[in-house]
Amino acid sequence: MNEINDKLNKMFVAAKDIGLQDEKKSALRHALLRHTETVIVKSPYLVHILAEVFKSRLAGTFAAFFLMKSGGLTYASTHALPAEPLSL
Repeated sequence: MNEINDKLNKMFVAAKDIGLQDEKKSALRHALLRHTETVIVKSPYLVHILAEVFKSRLAGTFAAFFLMKSGGLTYASTHALPAEPLSL
């Protein structure tokens, strides 16, 4: 068992010494930066999803309708008497 552990430790020490030369590291870094500057990655977050939804006329129409109706309902409930259904 100790023999196996010794061999594994020697392999791990040897693996730590493996690496790229500085010129190759620099070339890879610049290639990666060039690639990421030219490729546009769309964000999957909610702001972008909502922006896509509200580009639709139908969604915009429903949003405007909802805002108008909710404002009217709020206005009507301010003048309701305590026994009426709109009273809060």
